[in-house]
Amino acid sequence: PSIEIILPEGGENWTGGSNHQIEFIASDTEDTPDILDVFLNYTSVSAGNGVIAQIKGDDSPYDWTLPIIDATDVKINATVVDTDGNKAYDDSAMFTIDSSPPEVVSTNPVNNTTGISIYQPIVIQFNEKMNISSVVVNQTNGTEPGGWNWFWNEDKDTITGIHDAWTRGENVEMTIQAGYKDNSDPGNANNTDYVFSFTTEINPLPEITHMNISDSQELGDAIRINATITDDGTV
Repeated sequence: PSIEIILPEGGENWTGGSNHQIEFIASDTEDTPDILDVFLNYTSVSAGNGVIAQIKGDDSPYDWTLPIIDATDVKINATVVDTDGNKAYDDSAMFTIDSSPPEVVSTNPVNNTTGISIYQPIVIQFNEKMNISSVVVNQTNGTEPGGWNWFWNEDKDTITGIHDAWTRGENVEMTIQAGYKDNSDPGNANNTDYVFSFTTEINPLPEITHMNISDSQELGDAIRINATITDDGTV
């Protein structure tokens, strides 16, 4: 007999616990596919091996409920046995099973920090590639600055938001809405809001620098004073 695995092709990133199809072609010169026995198993060096099913050669495609594991080196092994006990097998290329929801690695500004620039971009980094359409970030406290624009990096694990000026000396709270998913198929969801907050900088006091006074003068004469005065970064 002979058998060839068609799906998975290799390189897939499937969500643990979800359903995906295994497709194969089993044949024999004497037996028809419906009387060939096919044994499906999965293997992974990092997560271990497991039995999928014993089916017939004409049961392709087979609906497989994936195990709850995290591994990037999963393979499907299909072994076919004919009525004479002759065997053949095929292994799929490696693919990924991801069973863990995404997590936030870092934010900028960091939670509970103070003195944040009123123009500071919001930067949120996740621990894995994300389903970007599932990530919703809102400002949930503080005066809304407007002008929001959000951008993802090439790896799709970091999102950056730019905006107009916040109000000075105000507590700002940002919330990543529950339901944000990783990029596995169909995706692991983190079902808890992620909230972080910070306080923007206060209005800085004016500064006088580079003050020069002219040489001493006679009593009653004018004195020239040169100085640079700045306020909020403006001369």
